[in-house]
Amino acid sequence: MTSFNYFLLFLASGSVTLFTAAQSYVAEGYFVIDNKVSLNYREDKKISKPEKELQNDMDYILTQVNELFKSLVPHGITLEIRVKRFNILPVDIFPKNATKSSSPFDIQPKVSIKLFEKWLLATNSYKNISYDFAFLWTGFNLADDDKAKTAGFSETSQMCDSVKSIGIAEFSRTYYTAISTAHEIAHILGAHHCKPNSLHIMSPVTNLMSPRKWSFDKCSALEIKKYLGTLKTNCLLKTDKNSSKPDVTYASYKGQIFDPDIICHREKGPRSYMCKMWNFYNDSAPGGDLICSRLQCSEPGTELCVDIFAPNGMVCAVGKRCNAGKCTPDSSVKSKVDPQCLYGDQKVAKAPAKKLDSTCEELIRKLGPASCYKPVYFQQCCSTCARRRINRPGCEYGDRVSICKMYKKNVLCEKEDNTKKCCNSCYGYKPKRSVADNFDSLFSITELSLP
Repeated sequence: MTSFNYFLLFLASGSVTLFTAAQSYVAEGYFVIDNKVSLNYREDKKISKPEKELQNDMDYILTQVNELFKSLVPHGITLEIRVKRFNILPVDIFPKNATKSSSPFDIQPKVSIKLFEKWLLATNSYKNISYDFAFLWTGFNLADDDKAKTAGFSETSQMCDSVKSIGIAEFSRTYYTAISTAHEIAHILGAHHCKPNSLHIMSPVTNLMSPRKWSFDKCSALEIKKYLGTLKTNCLLKTDKNSSKPDVTYASYKGQIFDPDIICHREKGPRSYMCKMWNFYNDSAPGGDLICSRLQCSEPGTELCVDIFAPNGMVCAVGKRCNAGKCTPDSSVKSKVDPQCLYGDQKVAKAPAKKLDSTCEELIRKLGPASCYKPVYFQQCCSTCARRRINRPGCEYGDRVSICKMYKKNVLCEKEDNTKKCCNSCYGYKPKRSVADNFDSLFSITELSLP
C-alpha cells in the first residue's frame, strides 16, 4: 500500500535510441467520482453547466494520463488506460464519522482506501463490471495526522486482483489530477517510489523546475515489467470491446483547466488568481517555456505568490501551447494574442504606495492612463492599458504628468524637456523661440512623479 506526496513527471526527449517492440497492455478501469467532487462543480459560480464541465475535465484528465504512460514506450512497455465504466455518485463513500473531527473534509489515506474497498464489495462492483482496477476520484483531502499533503493512495502490485486492485486520488479539477492518477495506477501496476532525486513521476518529492517531471524512468518501467511477468492470468492482455478511451485534443477540450486564473481558483481557493508581475517570470511577460513549467498563484490572506503546476494545452505564446514543459507550436491556437499580455489583467491590481487594491479598470481610472508608463501598473493591467493606448509612438498613454493641461502651449511647449513630459498636450506644437534664446528662463515642468 503506497501513498504519494507531491511529485512530478517529464515526457522523454533527447537522443534517438532503437528499442525492441514493446509489449502492449490495456488496463480497463472502473472510475468512481464521489459526491464531494460533483458538489465542488455545482457550487462553483464560474461554471454554468457543472455536469458537462465535470465530464469535460474527466475526459481531458484521462487523455493526459495516457500521454504520461506513453513515456514507458522507450522502456519496452505500451500501456493504455481505458474506461470500463464511469460512476458519478449522488452520495459520498466516506461517512462523517470517518473524517477528521477538526476538519470534516480531511480523511486519512489508509482509512479512505479501506472504505473504498468496503464500498466496492458491498455494491458487488467487480462481479457486475469485471474491471482490471477500480479508481476513486474524491473531493475530500487525503491527509495524515502529521498534516502531510497526500494527493493519492493505492494498493501496490495488485493489478487484476478482484479486491485489492484499487487506488484513490484527490480530484483537484486541474492538470495535477492527471499526474496523481498516473502515479497511483503505476503503483497498482507494481511501481514503487524511485529515488527522490530522480524527480520523475514516481518520485515521492516535487520539483516544479525539473525537466524530468513528465515521464516514468527506467526504475519504474523495470518494476512494472517484473510485476506483470509474475501474473498467472494477465487481465491486461484481454480487452472488452465496449470499454472506451477518452481522446481529447487541446482544440476540442471545452473546459476551463487551461485558464490560469481558474487554475489558481481551483488550487488555492476562490480568492486566488494568477500573479502577473514580470519579476516572477525572469523579468519577462508571462509566457514561453517558463510558464509551461509553473505559473504563480496568489496565496489568499498574504502578499505571497506560490508555484502551481501548469497544464498541457495552455496557450503560452502566439500560435503555441504548453506540452510537457515546453512552449510548442500548435495550429489550434486560432485567436490572436498579445505576447505582452497573453493572460490579460491581474484580477486584483495592487498599488501599495496608494493603499489601493481594486480591479485594473478602477485603478487606472483613479491613477490616470499615465500610470501605464510605470512597469508596476502596466504588468498588472496590460489589457486595461491597451484600451487606453493611443497611436502615438513615445506618447502611448498621453501626458506623463497631470499638470500639463493647466498651461497654454506657448508657455508649456517651448522647452524640449517639457514636450516629453507633456507629449500629448504639446503634440504638433512647433517652438517659436530661437536657439539664441535663454532656455534657462523658460517655464519647466518639475513635477515628474507618476502615480
